[in-house]
Amino acid sequence: MRFRQFASNLDMYRKVPMDLLEGTKRGSIISYIAIITMALLFIFETAAFMSTSVLQSDISLDRNQDPKLRVNINITMMDLSCDYATVDIVSPLGTSLNVTSHLSKYSLDAAGVRDRYKGRNQQQNDIILSDSLVVNTIEELHENGEDAVSLDAESLKEARKTATYLFVE
Repeated sequence: MRFRQFASNLDMYRKVPMDLLEGTKRGSIISYIAIITMALLFIFETAAFMSTSVLQSDISLDRNQDPKLRVNINITMMDLSCDYATVDIVSPLGTSLNVTSHLSKYSLDAAGVRDRYKGRNQQQNDIILSDSLVVNTIEELHENGEDAVSLDAESLKEARKTATYLFVE
């Protein structure tokens, strides 16, 4: 009898009549289920927290001493005007860097062939637009439709020593 009275008083979900609160068997059962569920959750979560294992990671520091990393990409967008082409870089921390000022944009004709020397981003300050090692005039370089310096075996060896990047076709 005492247990039933205690069980009825434990009801956390009471019906509210007009003038007083009244405990029910259903409310007591729901209250006990809620208390047992909360106790089990507390015990299991505490046990999981206390039994953590040591994590190992393979993180290594980048020893690169260069302040910037140069990335060259080539993307062709036939239906997008150069005015709307932008590149945004976002770090995992959410820091964003707009690199649009460092883009070289070329216009294409209807066949997708690059128009010669049109639409380039000439305001770009970090690219040297001339090579001090090239001694030929522009007319000599464009003679016979060639835009590159011809290299023989000797000049190729010299170019390998002096040039950071060397593209040979």
